[in-house]
Amino acid sequence: MTTAVFLGAIDIPAEARRVSAVRHWLRDLLGEEHPVAFEIELLGSELFTNAVLHSDSARLDDQGRPGIVSVVVLAVGPAIRVEVTDAGSARSAPHVVNADADAVSGRGLLLARELTGGRCGTHTRGTRRTV
Repeated sequence: MTTAVFLGAIDIPAEARRVSAVRHWLRDLLGEEHPVAFEIELLGSELFTNAVLHSDSARLDDQGRPGIVSVVVLAVGPAIRVEVTDAGSARSAPHVVNADADAVSGRGLLLARELTGGRCGTHTRGTRRTV
């Protein structure tokens, strides 16, 4: 069994404007020369965007603040694992959508599946959901 090595974690407010912060953090964490840096940056930003758009994390609290989305990066043997945890959703569960060719959204989990060679999934603990 391969042991996972913790590389880093960040908690970010669930706001669409924070996607670039996720990308920059992932790039800085792995370094631009890492062989899968681009793919990890793309994967992490897509999963963060999905969390903002589809989870309860983006709901504002009584003080007008959104919830938090957590991003964790692990090295598992030669692979890099990205976990994005949000507040879950009472309305929907993550699923791959067959978006039309001209659709402007709906490809995040399909892209994640392709980038990971099908090694992606979800798990729920309490109300929190991790992809």
